[in-house]
Amino acid sequence: MKKLFLLTIFLLPIFSHAEIIERIVAIVNSEIITLSDLVSYKEKLKKGGLVDDALLKVSDSKKITEDQKELINHLINERLIDSEIKKQNLEATIERVEKEIRSIASKNGISRDQLIAALKNQGVSFSEYQDFLKSTIERQNVIEKEVSSKIKISDDEITEYYLKNSKNKDDSQYFEYELAHMLFLKDNGGTDAAEGRAIEVYNRLSKGQDFSDLASKFSEDPNFSQGGHLGVFKLSDMNKSLAKQVENLKPGEHTKVMMAPGGNYQIVKVNKKKLIPNPHLDVKKPEIQALLFEKAFQLQLSNWLDRKRQDAFIKINI
Repeated sequence: MKKLFLLTIFLLPIFSHAEIIERIVAIVNSEIITLSDLVSYKEKLKKGGLVDDALLKVSDSKKITEDQKELINHLINERLIDSEIKKQNLEATIERVEKEIRSIASKNGISRDQLIAALKNQGVSFSEYQDFLKSTIERQNVIEKEVSSKIKISDDEITEYYLKNSKNKDDSQYFEYELAHMLFLKDNGGTDAAEGRAIEVYNRLSKGQDFSDLASKFSEDPNFSQGGHLGVFKLSDMNKSLAKQVENLKPGEHTKVMMAPGGNYQIVKVNKKKLIPNPHLDVKKPEIQALLFEKAFQLQLSNWLDRKRQDAFIKINI
């Protein structure tokens, strides 16, 4: 009995000072998140350790380090992708990992052995680095397949963004407008009479009558061309009042009755609107494309993760 009593006394201090340092914080499908995962990830973020930055594009790294809920949600997103890796059989082979290691070493102008030594100096074991690269490659494979490959940035989107954000006032001139018009001369009865004839024809247009036919019948342009063809112009070629009317018209649309040079009246139609090469845009195009892609990527990745959350089994124990 004495021996048993002494043994109990000896063990008590150990158990009384022991702390539970590991427990499951969350379950995501068949993946788990532990308390040590939270601590480890936060430390890596703070100290610049091995962290897959793909999901940091839809997370705030500062919030992750300061708010445990944000950190858990971030790690849940990672586990959702890890579940998808298994589901779609997208695991990276050791050969693929080794290929990436050789590529990284080559880009940094060092050998594989020198890379291993550099990692060791930073306190990172080579096996840890291999595991990190394997996980990163696999997650990138899923994201590329499910998100990145489905994003298409068109030339029209790039142009629209450029024109909207450009500080160059002359950028609008890089659209060409093919115009037709009907002219009503003040010399034929005076200004009021010319305006009246223009309004009458405009009303016919409003009822759906063909512009070209009406132009052939009623235009008083002494240099009349078939269909009232006027020419091809940039906005900078037009007077300010015409440019203002034409700028927002789509092909097939026409202006209201408006004053023409010399006190005459006219109705102008846009037959075609064509974007012509813009040297300023060509220089900016790669930068804008990358910016628009990044915005679309963040939105679509976030939406994809939300859909995966709805289909997943997620249990949080905090």
